[in-house]
Amino acid sequence: MDEKDWLLLTVLAKSKSITQAASYIYISQPAVTKRIKLLENEFQVRIIIRSNEGIQLTEAGKYLAQYAGDMIERTEKAKNDVKKICRQKEPLRIGLPRMFSQIMMPKIMGSFLQNYPDVQAQLRSGFSSEIIQWICNGEEEIAFIRGEYYNPSYYFYPITLDPICVISRNKLAIDDLPNLPRVFYWTDPRLSQLLDNWWEKRFYGRISTAKLEVGDSQTCVHTVEQGTGFAILPLYVIGEQAKKNLYIQPILNQKGEALLRKTSLVYPKGHMSNSAECFVDFIKTMFPFPVRSEI
Repeated sequence: MDEKDWLLLTVLAKSKSITQAASYIYISQPAVTKRIKLLENEFQVRIIIRSNEGIQLTEAGKYLAQYAGDMIERTEKAKNDVKKICRQKEPLRIGLPRMFSQIMMPKIMGSFLQNYPDVQAQLRSGFSSEIIQWICNGEEEIAFIRGEYYNPSYYFYPITLDPICVISRNKLAIDDLPNLPRVFYWTDPRLSQLLDNWWEKRFYGRISTAKLEVGDSQTCVHTVEQGTGFAILPLYVIGEQAKKNLYIQPILNQKGEALLRKTSLVYPKGHMSNSAECFVDFIKTMFPFPVRSEI
């Protein structure tokens, strides 16, 4: 049993779903099933029991999951202790989503560096699915990510909640969307999946009419302003000027609730550098509770 098995067991204990476990640890479902079989052969016990409601851990499985959680914490503590020693003179490395780096991070870093002028920082932007890998691999010490992620070795502190919206130049009805031209843009795979799932449940598999695909959200917004079609994206990427020119409707889930996308600060449960500790405390003071964007 190794670190990958520890993570698998802790995620299974939390999610009780092989599908979710595979998604969380970025391997296929057959690979998860194979790892479980190998562990059961290694310890000569059954670890999970399948049912119509998902999976349940056996008593032996629960013990191994608890053991795995303890080992993750001990290993992360050792890694972080060593990293802290090495990072005393290194800059604070922060991963963040591309649009977050343009819209929110300048104000955050400006305020932070005014309070901590001796801190040096390096910012690296990418998709959230990339950033979570960077931080888990130790390439970044802390990060901001958008969407739902989980790793037992890290805290996920929510700072914003953004409604997902349909935007168009003129008023339109949500029920008419499958018959109208849509502007797509290249975005994080998790957000694409969230939108695809909503569309599937709302329109029962009817395919949207693709009019144009563009490279980023800002180009998408500008294209919609020209009347080319509608788009579906998080509210926070729509600039204040664009909001004046567009008709904006939040999309709702099957319960009639606004579909929200969360932004979280991710930081290790173990030791951090002094700069990282200061930054985390600063963010918690700046965002004592998640801020929801309003139309």
